[in-house]
Amino acid sequence: VRVASGSGVELSSDQLERVGEAAARLESRGASRGVILIDGQALEYDVLTRTVTGTVDLDSGAVASQIDAVVRAPAADEDEGVLKSAGALGAGNRSLLEALGRD
Repeated sequence: VRVASGSGVELSSDQLERVGEAAARLESRGASRGVILIDGQALEYDVLTRTVTGTVDLDSGAVASQIDAVVRAPAADEDEGVLKSAGALGAGNRSLLEALGRD
């Protein structure tokens, strides 16, 4: 995965790795252009060239066209959007952790 020059997108090595994992999911589903949601950003992604081409402003109300898939790149303490870190759930709440089987 690469970031196109002039795209205005800067990613850390961790984010780039997570984008790569999300990109693989887009490709496995047969997408050609997708949006990868990561850390509050919506990245426009070209599957065929494996390139982040820019960002999509989802708050503006504008229509993002020619996108055939959207995928989330979860943070390290998440799994496909499901939190797996007890700390993220509030480790101080023992009854909640017991109810969730995370004690």
